[in-house]
Amino acid sequence: MSTTWVSVLNPLLVTDGTVTGNGIFDIWMRTLGAHLKREYAEQRITGDEYAKAYIALMNNLLNAAVGFLTQDAQLAMAQEKLKYELQLLDAQVKLADKELALKDKDLALKEKQVALAEAQLKAAEAQYKDTVDGLPVGGVLGKQMKVYDAQAKGFKDNALQAATKIMVDTWNIRRQTEESLQTTADSKLYDGNIGNAIAEMFGSVSIPVAPAPVPEPVPEPVPTP
Repeated sequence: MSTTWVSVLNPLLVTDGTVTGNGIFDIWMRTLGAHLKREYAEQRITGDEYAKAYIALMNNLLNAAVGFLTQDAQLAMAQEKLKYELQLLDAQVKLADKELALKDKDLALKEKQVALAEAQLKAAEAQYKDTVDGLPVGGVLGKQMKVYDAQAKGFKDNALQAATKIMVDTWNIRRQTEESLQTTADSKLYDGNIGNAIAEMFGSVSIPVAPAPVPEPVPEPVPTP
């Protein structure tokens, strides 16, 4: 409940209703009344002047006492208002601090989410790339890719070896059953292609191809005399 200036006024501060009271008006009246009595006793004022002065003095002191009390009540209200304003300000500062802390946490969370999204993107790139950000793919994905590459190479090498064997076996069988068989450009089963297939197979398993042997020169017949 808000406080009004009326609720903080205490009439007893003005007077407690007795001549010997401790209110502001009571004390002021006794003090100035004593001065007035002295002036009358020393005949500086007459009885009529004394009565007029007393009435005027009482009215002025009563108004002054009430004004003093009102100002005191207003001061108390101002102090109470200031106290509530300070409490409100303190609450607003604490709320602002909490909001700032919440924003910091939210920013940190978003940064983590961005970092996670970037990591997931790089992981996705590593599924179909050999390098990510200029670096070779490592870890489990890197090992898996090496296994896949080795398997692909193995399949290719097996296919090449199988094709070469078929070509060589075909050549041998046909040559054995048909000595007059001659290789042609259509069949591709001639020495050049067989040699190329064998050279490719040797290269796939890192076997160097030796140079072809140089045939020994056939000595010329010596003419008979």
